[in-house]
Amino acid sequence: MAGDGEEVSLERSTQNARYTLHTMICSCTERSHTLHTMICSCTEKSHCTQ
Repeated sequence: MAGDGEEVSLERSTQNARYTLHTMICSCTERSHTLHTMICSCTEKSHCTQ
């Protein structure tokens, strides 16, 4: 069934999108820092320079 393959593909795309969003927001200004923590549970907060 092609459906299964599509699901895996979609899941992978979602992960990539989240990662991209994470890196974009990780340039943390005070405002985006809050967004960043809400959107992704980034344990590497040292990534975020204020």
